[in-house]
Amino acid sequence: MITFLLIGDNMNRIDIEFLDEYKYVENFCKQAYGEESVKAYINEMKMNSTKGRAYISNWDNKMHTLIHLKSLRNSITHDNIPQEVTEKDLFDIKRFYNELLTQQDPLTLLHKEIEKTRKKPQKFKLQEKQIQNNIKQSSYNYSSSNDDEYNNSKAIAVAFAAVAVVAILAVVFLFFHQ
Repeated sequence: MITFLLIGDNMNRIDIEFLDEYKYVENFCKQAYGEESVKAYINEMKMNSTKGRAYISNWDNKMHTLIHLKSLRNSITHDNIPQEVTEKDLFDIKRFYNELLTQQDPLTLLHKEIEKTRKKPQKFKLQEKQIQNNIKQSSYNYSSSNDDEYNNSKAIAVAFAAVAVVAILAVVFLFFHQ
C-alpha cells in the first residue's frame, strides 16, 4: 500500500482500493496469459467478439468496462495524472475479479458455451445413424410383402420422413457451429 502512496499525493482511499483490486485481477490474468495479463484478456475478447456476442448477452458491455478499467489504471500509474475513480469503477473491478474466481467471466463462459455445442453434434450424428438404420430395416421389411405398391408408398413416406429429420438435424447442427 505504501508504494501506491508514492505514486501521487492526490490519491485518495478509493484510488488506492481500486489499484489494490486491479492488482488482484492483473495477477490472476498473468497466470493465465503471461506478462500481457489484462491486455491479453482484452485482446482475446476482441478476437472472439462475434462468438462472444452470440453466446454472452452483455459481451460488449463487459469488454468496454474492462478496457475502461485498464485505461483508468494506466492513467493513474503511468501518467501520474489525478483520475477520478468512481465507486462504480471500484465495484466493476471487484465484480470482474469475483467473476474470474468463480469462472463466470466472459471468456470462461464463452469457452463453456463453445464446449457445449461441440458435444451436441456427436449426439446428432448418433441419431442420424439410427435413422439410417431404421430406414434400411424398414425397407427390408417392406420388400418382403406381397403388395409392392403399398410397400413402395410406405417406404417412400418413411424415406421422406427420415430425410426431413436429417435435414432438421443438419440445420440444428449448423446453427450451433456458427
